[in-house]
Amino acid sequence: MAFDGLDISEITEAHITALIGTLESRDLDFKQQEYGRADQDKKEFAADVSAFANTIGGHLLIGVAEENGAASTTPGITGDIDTEIQRLESIALTGIQPRIIGLQMRAVPMAAGNSVLVIRIPKSWNSPHRVTLQGVNRFYLRAGSRRYEPDVDELRQLFEGGRTLSQRIRDFHNERIAKIVGHDTPVPTDNSSALVMHVIPYAAFLGGTMLDTPTLSGAANRFYPMAATGMNRRVNLEGIVTYTGTAAPHPAYTQVWRNGCIEAVRGLLVVEGRTNGVKAVVLNELTRKLLGGIDQYLKGLAHLGFQPPFAVLVTLIGAKGAILHVGNTYFDEQEQFDRDILTPSEIIIDKIPTTDAEMQDILDPILHQIANAAGYDAAPGI
Repeated sequence: MAFDGLDISEITEAHITALIGTLESRDLDFKQQEYGRADQDKKEFAADVSAFANTIGGHLLIGVAEENGAASTTPGITGDIDTEIQRLESIALTGIQPRIIGLQMRAVPMAAGNSVLVIRIPKSWNSPHRVTLQGVNRFYLRAGSRRYEPDVDELRQLFEGGRTLSQRIRDFHNERIAKIVGHDTPVPTDNSSALVMHVIPYAAFLGGTMLDTPTLSGAANRFYPMAATGMNRRVNLEGIVTYTGTAAPHPAYTQVWRNGCIEAVRGLLVVEGRTNGVKAVVLNELTRKLLGGIDQYLKGLAHLGFQPPFAVLVTLIGAKGAILHVGNTYFDEQEQFDRDILTPSEIIIDKIPTTDAEMQDILDPILHQIANAAGYDAAPGI
């Protein structure tokens, strides 16, 4: 594939000119001119991008001329490139369903003063994507250097492939929750009430990277148990586990599988009030642990070479009958959790957040659903 191993920010004029003579293919397409602004031009762009995502991903280069199917010159494009990128991003966002996770665009400056716009489309893990602009409802694939509409059998395979991956992630999560509830965990933990987080790279279920023991051991300090300031660690059959406390049951652990899956468990989710004995899940503490955990584990996975998308699933165990404490006193709220095991909908992360605000935006949907289970319209104060 073109630009193998390169971050899109690392692509230079030299990389682009090296493609002169390269034939268009299933994962590479050249366009000499920008897409127009008419409705048909917008549909054309959405169709090209969705076809890549539905097939094997690839690169679309705008500003590269082709002759007989091969790149010939780099006339580039001029004008307000940032505005053009925003326009194309808007078309992709509003004209393709579901949204393509991980779509990237970058203008590469050329010596002549123009630019080549590089669009990197990942192989999608939530396909099939369809073009929906102006009432269109069409699916596309790529074969060789051409785009085409799949037949019924191909379309069925696309739908089955997307469902299979999502279901495998959910099956893994459900199996792990059952084991945690049954006290079948890497280290003994008090799971009568617990906060559980799974961070799962999509690549983990696609036969991707399998980490060796030295690599995992060397990165162990990037995978502290949630809300822990110290840890112990040990290698196990699945990979490596970090945990707190010197004696069982251990307050918390984080298991890192060789395929990049992460399971973080923190016991004692439910606490008692100081005077009245009311049991509660403290929203501020819950938020702090989740924010710290997501931030740490995403950065740790990136260090190990894993790229988005990631699925994040959060589960509360032993919550039924406890209140969600959101105030400043111990504990006068009346609403109670209505179930013992609570799993909000998973969130899909297509870009590792770089600010606290971005991290909070990722977590907010989970916090709102947790609050819903305790009788609130939304998480108070969020």
